[in-house]
Amino acid sequence: MEENTSKKKFSAKKLNNKFMPWAALVIVLAGGIAGTMYYKDRADKVESDPASVQQEQNQAETDRVLSKLSTAILIDETDKPTVARVDDPTKLKSSNETFYKNVQQGDYLIIYPKRAIIYRESNDQVINIAPIINTSDLQKKQEEQSQQPAAN
Repeated sequence: MEENTSKKKFSAKKLNNKFMPWAALVIVLAGGIAGTMYYKDRADKVESDPASVQQEQNQAETDRVLSKLSTAILIDETDKPTVARVDDPTKLKSSNETFYKNVQQGDYLIIYPKRAIIYRESNDQVINIAPIINTSDLQKKQEEQSQQPAAN
């Protein structure tokens, strides 16, 4: 009786050894087919609507930068900012030398309604912050003050 059970164990091991390479092959083939289908679908989407894909990539980049910025500085504003990557620092420096003094290519300019921030993602560093001054509001205040009679 003991001989009979040992033969069954041996044959089960033998069956398992024959089955494993085939199972591995099926898994590799299934993974290859799934990967091919995924990348083909992605390529079709890029061809049919490249603007949508670019918008998704831009949104992902914006989300990543804002997430990292929020760890470096407290952001309490609820309005969505405008985020732009700096490609030509010399143009920016010529428009406002003081604010853009230390800006480098690859930095991000984040503009909220009340402030502008230059952020360097590579160092997780805030380079500069400046308030946004609404000049039309300033002009209105100046006009109101000039129209009010002087108190004697």
